Amino acid sequence: FMQIVELHRRGQISSGASILASALSYCADRKTLTAGVQFHALLVKVGYVSSIPIGSSLISFYSRCSQLEIAHRVFQNMTAKNTVTWTALISGYAQDNQVEPCLHLFALMRRSVCKPNDITFTTIFSICTNHAFLVLGKSVQALQMRMGFDSYVHVSNALISMYAKCGSIGEARAVFESITCKDLVSWNSLIFGYSQHGLAEHCLGLLKEMEGHIIPDAISFLGVLSSCRHACLVAEGRRCFRAMIEHGVVPEIDHYSCMVDLFGRAGLLDEAWDLIQTMPMPPNGVIWGSLLASCRVHGSISIGIQAAEHRLK
Repeated sequence: FMQIVELHRRGQISSGASILASALSYCADRKTLTAGVQFHALLVKVGYVSSIPIGSSLISFYSRCSQLEIAHRVFQNMTAKNTVTWTALISGYAQDNQVEPCLHLFALMRRSVCKPNDITFTTIFSICTNHAFLVLGKSVQALQMRMGFDSYVHVSNALISMYAKCGSIGEARAVFESITCKDLVSWNSLIFGYSQHGLAEHCLGLLKEMEGHIIPDAISFLGVLSSCRHACLVAEGRRCFRAMIEHGVVPEIDHYSCMVDLFGRAGLLDEAWDLIQTMPMPPNGVIWGSLLASCRVHGSISIGIQAAEHRLK
């Protein structure tokens, strides 16, 4: 970054918008606020600050550095805006979990000449998911369908998550079925939706169906194992854990945590202890706490003492 500034000062490189936007993106990725502010000053000097691509990049940069007031000021000072500009600020507020300004901007955008795009819709659906705004989500879905964005897989994936989080698992399944070319996120979104609703058998069925279309990943198996844990489906959990390894997916600490908790809930404390001993990474406090709680329930003093000692280390 500093090389770009120095070369520009010497007049050895042009100040093309694409180069400057790339430099801003670099600062945003690394959240280097000081360098980005210096670069903003350079943009003012060379007269690019009124450019729509540069202005949008500045909004994204300040948003990702948690400087939303400055991002909004840049937005307001822009004489011309496009869909990317509006979406950059809407996304910034959404990522900072500021619901009211996010939805207010979306309403203003709809009254402007700029129309929402697929990123705008997925951002609004994420707000509806996080805050269980089902009625708003349905209204926005109707708008995106009228605009033809229902054919975008990532938009539909966001809708699956929204409906599942809002308790409308049937609607989530309907959106899932409407997707012509489902990707990994589509399957995982519905698996976790079923898991959140305690529908373990549906999770297992969907995993089996998934294996006929696409290779499950670590997230897929985590969703299914979590549902098996809550439903105390030991045999199914064992099969799922084995299937994960057979698919070449390396179990992570969260997968082991699910299995330890599953065995513990079922009273299989020796099996839970043995699994912990085979873990390739150190067990965390969640795993020891889960085992300790199961020992209290099932009255296993010896394993409980060892779990307590490890948890206190």
